[in-house]
Amino acid sequence: MSSVAPLSGEAIAARLASLARHTDAAGRMTRLSLSPAHRVAADEVLALFRAAGLAAEIDPLGTVVGRLARGSNDAKLLLIGSHID
Repeated sequence: MSSVAPLSGEAIAARLASLARHTDAAGRMTRLSLSPAHRVAADEVLALFRAAGLAAEIDPLGTVVGRLARGSNDAKLLLIGSHID
């Protein structure tokens, strides 16, 4: 996938298809919070965040958190949230 632009439709579709492989129910896309499938998917998102240059971690609730360093402590902060399913 490295020869494909990271924000191209092809690259995004490939990442979504990769995440969809992690399921708790064979033949369906089901990922329950904190299940083994959820953890594997969260680890995959964590790796994507880190590859994009973010400081990233998974919190105790299984949320993947990525941070881009701000230029100064008084810089405005933008929060964006989403499911990884």
